[in-house]
Amino acid sequence: MIVSLKTFGVFWSFGFFLVAYSKEADEPFLKGNKTAIPEPQRPADKVSAKYEYVYTYEDSEETKDDKRTDKRTGKRTGKRTDKRTDRRAGKREPPPANEYSYPYRPKFPAHPSLGYCKLQDFKFGESDRLGKGGFGQVYKAVHKSGKTVAIKHTLAQSIKDKPNHVENEETIHRILQNAFIGQLLCTMKNSKNDIFFALEYFPGGDMYKQLLTYHPYSQAVLAKYVAQIVLALRYMHSNCVVYRDLKAENIMIDENDNIKLGDLGLAKYDCDNELYNLAGTVEYLAPEVAGKRKYGRACDYYSLAVLVYFLQSGKLPYRHKKDQKDVFIKQLATGKQKIPSTGNAAADELIGVLADYDPVQRWSNVYVNFDKFKKLSYFNGLDWNILEEISANQL
Repeated sequence: MIVSLKTFGVFWSFGFFLVAYSKEADEPFLKGNKTAIPEPQRPADKVSAKYEYVYTYEDSEETKDDKRTDKRTGKRTGKRTDKRTDRRAGKREPPPANEYSYPYRPKFPAHPSLGYCKLQDFKFGESDRLGKGGFGQVYKAVHKSGKTVAIKHTLAQSIKDKPNHVENEETIHRILQNAFIGQLLCTMKNSKNDIFFALEYFPGGDMYKQLLTYHPYSQAVLAKYVAQIVLALRYMHSNCVVYRDLKAENIMIDENDNIKLGDLGLAKYDCDNELYNLAGTVEYLAPEVAGKRKYGRACDYYSLAVLVYFLQSGKLPYRHKKDQKDVFIKQLATGKQKIPSTGNAAADELIGVLADYDPVQRWSNVYVNFDKFKKLSYFNGLDWNILEEISANQL
């Protein structure tokens, strides 16, 4: 027992000596001389150069080349990076083998009429294709339950630089539950990271195809269609959504001959009218959008003015050659491209109200002074109460 106490005393003395020595060695570092003790390697420094590239998102800001730095190493890389990803770089796993992968999970994988949506439960093929859009293709499909739906297929490759695009469309679809807006049923994803939306199917097709077959429409039918579009837009705008792609090809006709706005791929949630980027179909652009000036929900009413002309006359108010697209957009931005007369006084009056060059006045004409708008001669004989009742019955 005496030997053990002596042994303990020796070890205790030796430990005290080591602590004292360590404290003395640390003094230069504690006094600010950081070169005395090397800084430990951070986890981020161990990330392989193979995974140095990070995807940039739609809302990331690009900085000047000479100011771009990698926060992990402090070196100037000249590469465009996403700040949110950089901060967590040391904690992220390397991307999967599929180069078009991105972290997306369907938010709405089920629907009461379909149950849990599985891609193998829908039958469709190339012969069932209904159309093609900017971000995907649309097919007619039959679910195992017998329900016919439209499947929008978006390739992962086509959205690899804007992974939030699909999530934005998915979320906005679920915000907008209205009788005059096409409904999203459920969303799916396959092993290749392609995205599939199951949407309402409309056997009547879109307004563009209908117009080719049935033009000219009667004035009563035109008034009903335009009024329903106005109510759909007002509902969107009351929920701070800017459509940005109103055109005949994106308006569906259901079995009751009512309209349904579809394809919300370019729709944007914005309550403050602070959008700047050029988006939409060129012939339908409002001047402020074409000029990349600050814009908001009023741009949709200008697009409606173009659509009214198209429905009335069977053609767009103006055309441009492909190699003169930039010149045409500049003319739109400055107001030099004006919508010509349709030859119908009531239609021209409506177009004048919708296509006011000043977006503030345009917004006031339609959204603020709606009671006055409903009394325009274009809508004579139309029962707005019936349409508003249908619109109010949200799904």
